Amino acid sequence: MTELGSPVLWPAGDTHTVEYAELSPNVPEEIAPLVPKLRRLAQLGDAMNGLQAADGSAADEEAARGIAAASAKLLNEIAAADEVTPEAAETMRLRADALVNGTSREAVARREAAHPDPQPLTVICGPMGTWRPKTRTPLHSVIAATRHEKGDRLISKTDAGAKAALSAVGERLGLEGLDVRGMYPMQICDLIACGGEANTFPKHFAYFLPEDEDISDPDAEKKTILFRNAYALRYEKIGRRLGEAMLVGPRPSDGVDAAEVLVMWLRGHDIAHAVTLPGAGKVKPEDLKEPEAYYALDEAIADTFGGLMSMTPEWLEAADATREDVAAIVMAEMLQYVRRGPWLWGDAGAAFIELSFLEQGGYVTVDEDARIHFDADGVQAGLEALAKALAAEVIAAPDAASVESFLERHSWERESGARRVVDALRNGAAGNVPTALAYA
Repeated sequence: MTELGSPVLWPAGDTHTVEYAELSPNVPEEIAPLVPKLRRLAQLGDAMNGLQAADGSAADEEAARGIAAASAKLLNEIAAADEVTPEAAETMRLRADALVNGTSREAVARREAAHPDPQPLTVICGPMGTWRPKTRTPLHSVIAATRHEKGDRLISKTDAGAKAALSAVGERLGLEGLDVRGMYPMQICDLIACGGEANTFPKHFAYFLPEDEDISDPDAEKKTILFRNAYALRYEKIGRRLGEAMLVGPRPSDGVDAAEVLVMWLRGHDIAHAVTLPGAGKVKPEDLKEPEAYYALDEAIADTFGGLMSMTPEWLEAADATREDVAAIVMAEMLQYVRRGPWLWGDAGAAFIELSFLEQGGYVTVDEDARIHFDADGVQAGLEALAKALAAEVIAAPDAASVESFLERHSWERESGARRVVDALRNGAAGNVPTALAYA
């Protein structure tokens, strides 16, 4: 069901199920005493969500002001705890002031994004845009997360070798001048509690700041906050099970930490959003017949180049993983996205483009039961071919016709093995796999 004409996030008419899952965050001993207040803050966020419409208006303004005041009081109490860093405490106080006095939300959003260093405790409380296809208006959300040191160590390793990894990909593909426009911090956390819009379905495993706090300034300082436990749970409860139902090929090895592979891949994706080549930028979204389709291509570029970075020896060593591990997990995640309807939003569209390209090129095969047969060599070769095609026909496309032609060849409306996979995922093959998770 949608409100105010906002589009759905899953295909209409499909059967959707929600499964409860334990977050099981790794809460440091010094943060544990604050957990009851953090959960209470999240509960107040849920109460606020019950009052808000999709346009941000409240059904009962007086009740909304009361919830905001109670939330601000809790924020100030949490900020006063010795375990909270001075930087995080000051941001929390500014958030509290914004809730009750209407002070600039933009200032506090920019301040949060400008903190590059991982914090023992991060709390976001205020309007956020968790899923833009649901509503263009930021709605009240609560996020409480604690630093995950193992994840941060992995990011330190991947970031130290990011330029070398991208350079190696460029050399292997013969793409001279492949580079990134910028690289923003990524903080790895465990989610402790979430409330409000952030606690509706589907829940997210990462936030991109300050964009998700409604700041679209391209020159603003930026960072990504990734919830490792939520990401791992989504894979375990959804992606892995889709892979077992639909994939014929290598499985992740017994000793691999799937969460490490997921974090590494997403870091590559995050970095690859900024890839550029000589001659890039001639074609913009507004040049296309369907401008929204460009965003699917943008996600496909990030997926593809990020995936290839994840298969470089240095990054594999950082995650203590093999190419087979990466291929198996990436293919399972592709199913998780494409199942949501490539005609609905960019991430799902990107997953379909990738699957279509791999299948059309013979890098994977789809059998009569719509199961995908693959191996690591084929996936890597397919991603390399896709990266070359995206570089020539999209990133450095000479004109809009080039981009339109690429989209047409990989349209979900065409009959193909990839389309049969989507149909099978929607019509039974994934019937026992939940669509989304609720946190117990």
